[in-house]
Amino acid sequence: MPVPLEVFCCYAREDQEMLEHLKKHLMPLQRSGQITVWSDTNLNAGVEWEKELHQHLESADLILLLVSPDFMSSDYCYSTEMKRALERHAQGKAQVIPILLRPVHWEMAPFAKLQMIPTNATPVTKWPNRDDAFHDVTGHINHFLSGSQKEKQVPTKRLQEVLPPLSPSLHSSNQILQPEPSTHLASLQNRPVASIGNQQTISFPSLPLAEKPGAIGVLRTFTGQKKDIPNIALGDNGKILASAGLDRTIRLWDVQTGQQISLPPETKKLRMSMNMALSADGNALAYAYYSDGDENFHVCVWDVQATELVRDTLCDYHQGISNLLLSADGQVLVVSDLMWYDHREHLDVTDNSLAIYTVYQDQPPLYPFEDKSFISFALNASGLTLVASREHSLYVCNTQTGQVLCSFYDEKLPALASMALNSDGSLLAGGNTDGTVKVWSVQKNKLKLLRTFSCATKSLALSQDGLTLACASYREKKILLWNTKSGKLLGTLQSPTGTVSSIALSADGRVLASGCSDGTIHVWGIKP
Repeated sequence: MPVPLEVFCCYAREDQEMLEHLKKHLMPLQRSGQITVWSDTNLNAGVEWEKELHQHLESADLILLLVSPDFMSSDYCYSTEMKRALERHAQGKAQVIPILLRPVHWEMAPFAKLQMIPTNATPVTKWPNRDDAFHDVTGHINHFLSGSQKEKQVPTKRLQEVLPPLSPSLHSSNQILQPEPSTHLASLQNRPVASIGNQQTISFPSLPLAEKPGAIGVLRTFTGQKKDIPNIALGDNGKILASAGLDRTIRLWDVQTGQQISLPPETKKLRMSMNMALSADGNALAYAYYSDGDENFHVCVWDVQATELVRDTLCDYHQGISNLLLSADGQVLVVSDLMWYDHREHLDVTDNSLAIYTVYQDQPPLYPFEDKSFISFALNASGLTLVASREHSLYVCNTQTGQVLCSFYDEKLPALASMALNSDGSLLAGGNTDGTVKVWSVQKNKLKLLRTFSCATKSLALSQDGLTLACASYREKKILLWNTKSGKLLGTLQSPTGTVSSIALSADGRVLASGCSDGTIHVWGIKP
């Protein structure tokens, strides 16, 4: 029997009248047993309001953001409720739908990548009749519910898989792309696993690494790839690990059980790029491959949970892949190289080193940087903010519009080998083998240098709150951990095997993974 989805309404007190109007329109969905609706107007006298509100926010399946000037200016709505709502959305634990009540500049907000309703993002107050506006809103929510008939303990589908695009499209097409049958991943069934290495189930750390750095140790070691591991990623708060090796293989691991998540036999015939990306929620894996006799790299996105190929041959790259990046929810994909063939436009694209794709929508890519080539990129969790690095310069870009928001120039700044952004894109860390790692604030379309650390590195990671910075010391067997606010060195981790080539941090900051030159992978955390 389907259990009603719990709906949480996040709003400013000045919009309470419109909240009550919305609740009236949602009442048929409540009476049919599809949803329950909660807001702080449900609080009873004498209760600890903040504690109860937090409990409902944490248990909600669907979170409605009632966007208005008062909502955007409320510190509690914007910085507390909305921030946590988007974190749960990025983790796949809830779905967030923004509803535009009154006109306000929302395009740069962290939720801007989500589809805004009502239709065409027309504010409720601009409709000739408010009943028509809320009827439209209810229709979209009902459409989402029809694709989410949720059994208890069964996660809801991604919003973008079931909710059609509603805000004005930046491109000519806004058709939702449904997952297609896999051509070379068709044999995957229910995420099978192969017995590899130590299969003893481990308990995940309860504290972030920064809380007790002296107690950090190796929780698990993976082997099987024959050469250096230049690329590694963690998903689902460290429960899934993806690794790409110089032996041209990509592996997916279940960190808790120690088993390798099996890939179909067909992939053994393919030569994989050393670049791949795993979304922070662990649901999407982007990779590139080429087969014998084929000179082009093909970029694909695979849904890990559904074991289906979401995008097959998104584009063909002639010269290999230099970077692949995915947003936390797997909706935004960034691909970079110097030349590629775009299937939609049927042409060779040159003098652009980067393309931005919306994975679940059939839209042409954006090419934000004309006549420029870059070395490294960083994407924040929402997928809205992208930073690109080249010699002497950094560029900040909005991935939804393709607009370059600001740039930073320093003639002493080398092209950064590795960069990372915190969750909301307000803090950037970047390093190179020159011996320094720098941290910038990204505020009001400006980059400001905050701190410099001493470390030569080709791989670094930044916690989602921006407070913990991890760097793989170049050509050494150690990982350095810093507090970015105080500048204090929290600790040094010694690799038990080869030199550390790549590192990754889980979204909750509790798990660190390192890929080594000898093909081994270590998973780190605070030991019990």
